[in-house]
Amino acid sequence: MNTGEYKNVSAVSNRIGMSIWPSLYDVSSALSSDINRDFRKAGHVISIDQFVILSGIYLGHGESQKKLAAWLHRDRSVISRLLRILENNGWILRYTDEKDHRRKCLELTQKTHDTWPVLESIIFKTIQTRCQDVDPEKLQSCIDVLIKIFINCRPDQLSYSKVST
Repeated sequence: MNTGEYKNVSAVSNRIGMSIWPSLYDVSSALSSDINRDFRKAGHVISIDQFVILSGIYLGHGESQKKLAAWLHRDRSVISRLLRILENNGWILRYTDEKDHRRKCLELTQKTHDTWPVLESIIFKTIQTRCQDVDPEKLQSCIDVLIKIFINCRPDQLSYSKVST
């Protein structure tokens, strides 16, 4: 590759890098906002961020607040605040581990287990509605690219399952 070709590749790469972040941020913010609104419309006092915390606990990443924070790539203080809200609203139980009194155990409440299918349904319906005019093949390509970017960001965490559209 000669120097001119390298500059062209570098320019394209820089342009893509500078254009992808605002798009990812805008889509993420818009979907989160819409899901939160749809939760409220359905009478559920929970946010998508709180639901993601519940998902982590449900999937077994909630053995400790530290592990949950690492799995979610979030600061432990943010996780702590969200856990406090979830506990106060009856979504989780937090109690001291009998063997290690420094550690808090996390458990989903019956309310969470009963409401889980409804919350998932709201999320999927909201996303499906926002993607209704998108070509399924293009949507799958987009998902594949996002998964590849995630893997590039977190090569040690390959626990991503492929989403089918």
